[in-house]
Amino acid sequence: MKIIKPKKLQKGDTVAIVSPSGSVPDKLKNQFNKGVKFLENLGLKVKIGKNALKKFYYSGGTVAERLNDIHDAFSDKEVKAIIMSTGGASANHLLEGLDFGLIRDNPKIFCGISDGTTLLNPIFSKSGLVTYHGPDLIFTFGLPMSSTVRENLKKTLFDGLVLKILISGQGMMIQFYF
Repeated sequence: MKIIKPKKLQKGDTVAIVSPSGSVPDKLKNQFNKGVKFLENLGLKVKIGKNALKKFYYSGGTVAERLNDIHDAFSDKEVKAIIMSTGGASANHLLEGLDFGLIRDNPKIFCGISDGTTLLNPIFSKSGLVTYHGPDLIFTFGLPMSSTVRENLKKTLFDGLVLKILISGQGMMIQFYF
């Protein structure tokens, strides 16, 4: 299998927000909006998935709606990264419906944490696309973060530096860039 590393972001690029697992509760909409603003302040355009703010029981929309948002984001030539809004408990419902060929043919950054990570390994193993266990919109971008985390985040998304190992006379230091 060919391993596909997605292109790094540039200012002016568009990122899509999807909710492959849990819904965005009303009490977290402020954090959702702060996350969008954070990305815009990085110079990115934000496109919110058509169903990203829906609620179907405890999920962010029906299985079909959540799959449509993911597939629409991968199909959209303008979108360069896809970021999960939050975690939850139902991303595994999407596994049978994911179009891995579409994902392979339209590689882009795909990242999230919590239950959404259920999608990361299958996407990699079936398409070859390197995925990112990392930031989500609400609990990373929507909360205050230290300057170190903010800089590491920029290095990962804009410079493509995922991990850096430094060796000096003092020993080895590992810096993780998300």
